[in-house]
Amino acid sequence: MYQKQSVILTPAQFKKLAFQAFERDCFRCQICGMGTLEELVPHHIIPRGRIHLDVLNNILTACTCHIPLHNGELDVSIDDIIDQYRYRLKEYLP
Repeated sequence: MYQKQSVILTPAQFKKLAFQAFERDCFRCQICGMGTLEELVPHHIIPRGRIHLDVLNNILTACTCHIPLHNGELDVSIDDIIDQYRYRLKEYLP
């Protein structure tokens, strides 16, 4: 069980949050290191299916590898990503 309640932003607010994540991550995919600006998408470190948490520390810049990540087609898993960024999410994780 997660320690805090969901944080849900409006689409406009989430778009601004995603851009802040892109800036923080230097406009590079944090999963594979690749991607062009047109390919970048925000990825929730803790998936929305577990807790809907629209906060900067839970957003990671991803690219076209985002869908293969969710499909289990990469060498890294969702749980690996959570473990890697656990330090950002201490207040939310059990």
